[in-house]
Amino acid sequence: MATNGEEEADTWMEFIEKLKAVDGGKKKSPKPDSYIKESASYEVVEDYDCMLNQTNIQKNNNKYYVIQVLTRGGKYYTWTRWDRVGESNRNCLNPHKDRDAAVTDFEEKFKEKTKNTWANRHSFEPKPEKYTLIEMANDEEEDVPVVVTSGRRVEEASLVESTQKLENLSLDTGVNMPLGKLSKAQRAKGFEVLNEIEEELEGNQAADKLRELSSRFYTVIPHAYARQIHLPSIADSETLQKKMDMLAVLGDIELLQSLQKVMDITAMEIAAVRERITILQQAPATRPGAQ
Repeated sequence: MATNGEEEADTWMEFIEKLKAVDGGKKKSPKPDSYIKESASYEVVEDYDCMLNQTNIQKNNNKYYVIQVLTRGGKYYTWTRWDRVGESNRNCLNPHKDRDAAVTDFEEKFKEKTKNTWANRHSFEPKPEKYTLIEMANDEEEDVPVVVTSGRRVEEASLVESTQKLENLSLDTGVNMPLGKLSKAQRAKGFEVLNEIEEELEGNQAADKLRELSSRFYTVIPHAYARQIHLPSIADSETLQKKMDMLAVLGDIELLQSLQKVMDITAMEIAAVRERITILQQAPATRPGAQ
């Protein structure tokens, strides 16, 4: 017979799997990177578009890499942009003689940065000290307008406003969607890592393991921190809960709806999460290492 703890774990994992499935089968429509001069005049060739990220909190690595194949006026290019998360100072638009040359350049760069092939990107496996592929949301994706909780309608505007406030945060948490809106499947990966951190906190509490897991979390859920500031290890239940709360409302109202359905969150509990976000917004920023 399953214990309450086992049942809760099953429910939590079911939620993560359902969150992953929301994006399943959706065709992506990538757009030229907005940092390209006259970006609206370019088109992304097929689906040759990727956002990569790599974080190592011990080495203070927190960097991203964008690669796209573009076309304009019958000419082909590869566009790359890279920097520390939260900064955008380095880029290159490289012209090619034809489409095949541009695609080859894209695929070679992708393999160099990730040690994965583009052809096998759907079974991507993160490699040590290499970039990880980040799944971004379509710009066209819309939020679910209303959440129904315990037979009551939660007012649309208040929840949407709460989500918009969260997406514009620039707090010590670093969660302000610095690389753009993440897909639901990508957010599910964040929950998976937080679940592993929770298990470690309940078990060995090994500092090295917690730093490794924290680096993985910041890799799949990008955070913007200044260069001189090391991203903090998620090494206590309070920090873990803060990340859970922020991630739970990071994306859109559809995520809140999924949480309500799977975890039986009531309107009062959603209001409590929103209140926590408001407190975080109003609190003075406490930087990592400050006591």
